[in-house]
Amino acid sequence: MAAADKTAADKTAADKTAAADKMTRLLLIGVCGKMGSGKSEVSAYLSRFGLRQRAFAYYIRDVVGMITGVPRERTVTAEDKQRVVALPVYLGRRIEQAVEFMVRKGRLEMSLGAQKTAATSIEGTLREAAAAGALTVGRLLQLVGTECFRKHIHEDIWVRALLAT
Repeated sequence: MAAADKTAADKTAADKTAAADKMTRLLLIGVCGKMGSGKSEVSAYLSRFGLRQRAFAYYIRDVVGMITGVPRERTVTAEDKQRVVALPVYLGRRIEQAVEFMVRKGRLEMSLGAQKTAATSIEGTLREAAAAGALTVGRLLQLVGTECFRKHIHEDIWVRALLAT
């Protein structure tokens, strides 16, 4: 083996080892359950041991805020989620900004054209839901999380964004 080939092979092996070390240091504990089942209690308990609490809804709440103007802290409780929210008249640009934000957060490669197409589809989904009846904050969180961003951007958008932080 030539010296240059050996150096390249050593570098590749070192890169693989560094990546493996990084992956072994990641401890991910998933807690699932229905609303009010105690997920936050478990998370608060685990945070006493130095673990960081993150929820998939973390960025979903940010996106709903970007679209509607509802602050993230008004999207958490059961009472918050029952509140009816109106979609802004000029929704398109807000959705484009939210799509751009999540593409960055999820470290996705998506052309501006594809982002605009996704934003248009998301706007259609939200307008259709609003036309079918009053939208609550809770329903909007569900729509944004599933039928909008997972369907039109990337099925793992929320996982990717969460793990990238």
